[in-house]
Amino acid sequence: MDHPGRCIHIGDRESDIYELFCSAEIGAHFLIMAGDGDHTIADEMDEVAVKGLHHIEVRDSNGDPDQAVLEIRYRKIRPAADRKAEALSRADPDG
Repeated sequence: MDHPGRCIHIGDRESDIYELFCSAEIGAHFLIMAGDGDHTIADEMDEVAVKGLHHIEVRDSNGDPDQAVLEIRYRKIRPAADRKAEALSRADPDG
């Protein structure tokens, strides 16, 4: 990656892998994921106020112009894999 700071990773629960988290260590600033656990990223984002709007010009199924409006929300979160790795590192290897 020539410019990892310009990368935005977007993935579903299937992309919840170690290599993807390592991308954050080389300067990728955003890691956006979704999950199907008890508490999801969607749950987190429901608690955050809209910080901005982004309007995108699109065409509908008939080819007519339309507009999509994206709500921009963000917050710093700690990925579940990070918490799991921390718990494993504290585990008693002789236990």
